[in-house]
Parts: sequence; C-alpha cells; structure tokens
Amino acid sequence: MASVQKVQSFLAYWFQLGKPVVLQPGNTDCLPTPVFEGTQLSPTFQACWRQIMAHPEQSFLQGTDESIAELLSDAWDIEGCARCTMPIPMPVRGIKSSPCPCADLSSWPNEEVPLPRPAVCTQTQLDNIRQRLTDDRDRLQMSYFHSPALPPIARPLPPLSNLKTSPEPFALDG
Repeated sequence: MASVQKVQSFLAYWFQLGKPVVLQPGNTDCLPTPVFEGTQLSPTFQACWRQIMAHPEQSFLQGTDESIAELLSDAWDIEGCARCTMPIPMPVRGIKSSPCPCADLSSWPNEEVPLPRPAVCTQTQLDNIRQRLTDDRDRLQMSYFHSPALPPIARPLPPLSNLKTSPEPFALDG
C-alpha cells in the first residue's frame, strides 16, 4: 500500500515535469507551481491535494490509468521506472500493463537537465557539504603527514610533552 506521503511525493515528482492531475468531474487539470516551499509541499500543492481528495476515485495523473484512490489502496505501491527512474504506480500483485507516465513526454528521459527531486532543506544540505569537505581535508592531511615519501622535516612535530624539560648545553654555550 502506498502511503499518503508516498503518493504525494509521486505526484510532486511528476508535477515538476509538467504532468497535471486530471480532476473529474469537470475534466480540469491541477498542476501546482511551485511544488515546494522550503522543505515542505507548497500551499498550492496542498490546495491541489485537497481538490484531489474531494474525489480521489475520479482523479488521475495524466498518462496513467490508476486513480489516486487506487494508489492509496492496498493493491498499489510506488516504485522507480526501469526506463526513467521516476516513481510510477506498480501493482502489489500481478503485472502493470500501462506504460510509465513518461511515455508521452517526447523529451524524457533527459540526462542533460536536472532531475525532479524531493524538497530540500538548504541549511541541512550546506551543513552536509561542509562536513564532507572537512572530513576530506582531515583525511588528506593525515595521509599527507603519514606518507613515507615525505622527508622527515615535513612530518608533524612531536607533542610538547615528549620534549625534555632540562635542555642540554650546546657546544657554543661556553
């Protein structure tokens, strides 16, 4: 069974490619823009979702045969398409007979444009990048200092606790 969040995520991916949900009765399209606002689904997405849930048995993603009500049932799950990796509805039992929603998109799959994505928390993404860079720097420093090819002078100095406390006189010290 696909959860509400999984179906919403499925729709969010396809909305980013311009695929609307066809709402019956009335044969109207619902295509929210923007799909995300920060890390959350946008208010326009939420308004579209409310319209879908008013008649889920009569709401279909354009290019699919399964209603949103069917996707929320135990008979369907959301998986990645073998052709384009986008999320598609798959029966829990049996074989899917209808094509991927990308079948009527002449320009898809297109590896030259950014792929649709889930909502992103910019601060979290920046923190992850900073942490990866810090980890890489530390790893490179350690491998550099432990490299057998380095001359001894380039090796890090021993800790101060290893130094003798009473210095020995130098030959020039008189």
